[in-house]
Amino acid sequence: MKKTGFDKNQSLAIKGVAILMMLFHHLFWNPSFFSKYKISFFPVEGGHIIHLAGSFKICICLFAFVSGYGLFQSFRSKCKKDEKMLSTLNGEQKEQYQVKSSLKWVTHRLIHLLSGFWLIALFCFVFFQLIDGRTYTLYFSHGIFAGILQMLFDFFGLSFLMGTNSLNATWWYMSLAIVFVLIFPFLYRFIRKYGYFTLFVGYFFLFRMFSLSNNYIHFSIAMMIGVFFADKDLLSRIANYKICKNGVLNKLVKMILELIVLYVFYHTFPTLSYELPEIYFGIFPTLVILFFYEFIIDVPIVKQVLQFLGRYSMYIYLIHDFFLSVLFKDLIYSYSHFILCFFFLLGLSLLAAFFFDAFQKILNYSEKMDQLSFKIQKAIDQQNSTQKSV
Repeated sequence: MKKTGFDKNQSLAIKGVAILMMLFHHLFWNPSFFSKYKISFFPVEGGHIIHLAGSFKICICLFAFVSGYGLFQSFRSKCKKDEKMLSTLNGEQKEQYQVKSSLKWVTHRLIHLLSGFWLIALFCFVFFQLIDGRTYTLYFSHGIFAGILQMLFDFFGLSFLMGTNSLNATWWYMSLAIVFVLIFPFLYRFIRKYGYFTLFVGYFFLFRMFSLSNNYIHFSIAMMIGVFFADKDLLSRIANYKICKNGVLNKLVKMILELIVLYVFYHTFPTLSYELPEIYFGIFPTLVILFFYEFIIDVPIVKQVLQFLGRYSMYIYLIHDFFLSVLFKDLIYSYSHFILCFFFLLGLSLLAAFFFDAFQKILNYSEKMDQLSFKIQKAIDQQNSTQKSV
């Protein structure tokens, strides 16, 4: 069957794959986390599971790719809607309108990104203060003012960006996701003016010339590739490309070739991730997404399961490490087999996700966040009108 585009359900399925990889990665990538527990890896050797879990660090790249893909589609749609208005404006008015329109878009995307996080962060601040005083100890050990500032940075997803304490170490990705949204209007216009060749060459030049190495640099390449794939509709074009005329044979040959390439990337971990991280965190996850897009995410039952997990992936991401590192570590690793450990953590995370999802619905939280977004965008319009009158 011919593939067309990359719709919301397909992106949810890829998020479902990514969140499963994240749980497995956090459970087993570091042997010191579970060395005191008697865990069976039968019928696989434990070293292979640890290696596999380590390679699943690319789960973040899958999320970054989907983010880039979605941001591009959203911003391009906004630009198309703006075209009619822009055609009636002169140079300076056109620039002012584009700035205002981009600011409104960024506001909407940030509230959409952060609204679910705010509810969980606030709950966790209160919950962990009540059970062990962790919240006060973490934020306020250097005074009230510093504590309030650190808590606000964490609440707004900026702790990793600002280098301050966070209640949950895995929340660092919120800073990266915020940066993606903030820079995207500039990135979009850069691409439209200079093209993708300049973008990627510039990225590799800066990476190598200045020996840059951090999460922002490593995972940004996956986001940029997601933008490129969205602009050129490459997922469906590659999936529909035929090596052989016979449909069944074509699918079989492509699957075998893709699996061989994926195995080569997997086998080179962690060497490649250290020596060529821009390739490992860019090309490898893109190939994983291509493979799942072409062969897995439309398979009945598998499709529904992955989309279901993708729908709750944000909650699972924000919550699971509390279970693994703070609340139920002994219980999770007490299960005799690694698969049982994995499904127990997944089950706990899903239960918590159901709770927060139901809580949001009771509060009409999404509607209230939409209202907040609308009010801020309206204020931007009013501010612009006031400046014109002055």
